Amino acid sequence: MLDNFNTKGYVESGIITNDRDESLDIAAFPPIVRTLLVTDGTVTKTLEAYFWEPIQVEQMGQRVAPLENDIPQMGLKTGDDVLLRDVSISGTRSGDVYAYATSVLNINHLEEDVRNQLIAGTIGIGELLRDKGLETYRQVIDIYREIKKEVVPGSKSYYCGELICRTYLIHIDNEPVIQVTEKFPYRLYQNKH
Repeated sequence: MLDNFNTKGYVESGIITNDRDESLDIAAFPPIVRTLLVTDGTVTKTLEAYFWEPIQVEQMGQRVAPLENDIPQMGLKTGDDVLLRDVSISGTRSGDVYAYATSVLNINHLEEDVRNQLIAGTIGIGELLRDKGLETYRQVIDIYREIKKEVVPGSKSYYCGELICRTYLIHIDNEPVIQVTEKFPYRLYQNKH
């Protein structure tokens, strides 16, 4: 059912079934959550426009490491070296963390300049791809809910609640090179007008 989102942002029944065989009524989600789940654009720009504040992407961790599990959609096997990145996406005025993102990058399929900038951690993935003028295609491969206790970056507090999540692949030159999982704290999107 997620293949529908390759060309459309609408599903007639409003119900999707993910790889976990869970049915989700995405028609019942707030419109901005549906938009974030199916967009093939830059999430930070969407969040800036919706919450009407500057958005910052804060790196929480990054390392080149051997992959712990196969990622068949990317042709990666356990032990392949990849770049692993964890970021939080938050409002600079409110301090609200609007999303968390984890990325797996196949560094061997990136141009040297792009690879070096990503490893240096000086720029976000979407920003770098846009600045370099790289033609990309985003393919949503999973949407799911998660109940999680999350550490709030920059503090000793925890977020405990429902996260609405999506995983997508970024294709460069028709090759799936980057896998991104974004997690959106549902409570921040429920009653916003």
